[in-house]
Amino acid sequence: MEHTAQDFYNYLSSGNTTLIGGIVYIICIVGWWKLFEKAGFSGILSIIPIVNLFVLSKIAYGSYPYGLLAFVPIVNIFYALALNYQIMRRFGCGMGLSIIGAFFPVLALFPAFGDNQYLGPKK
Repeated sequence: MEHTAQDFYNYLSSGNTTLIGGIVYIICIVGWWKLFEKAGFSGILSIIPIVNLFVLSKIAYGSYPYGLLAFVPIVNIFYALALNYQIMRRFGCGMGLSIIGAFFPVLALFPAFGDNQYLGPKK
């Protein structure tokens, strides 16, 4: 079987993508852990897939069922943006940082390790 340069590129890029994705995920979990604790939840919940989505939903919107939107195709993209935005707002971040944070969830490290306090969902 003959291998081409494209096969080699595909092999390298898939491994690098997985590595980078894993690193970003770990960084997000570290930020979520601190955010969960600031919001009064156990930090360990940030590690458990699916559960962390429902807890983030509770933190952002005050209700667990909103987490179900993460499983609806197409809607989940907009839900993720809105969720990240709301999380940043609930921890007192300004409009600009919240909008940027919607597209770059790693920015949740700012309120997680900063002086920000959990303000709770809007009533």
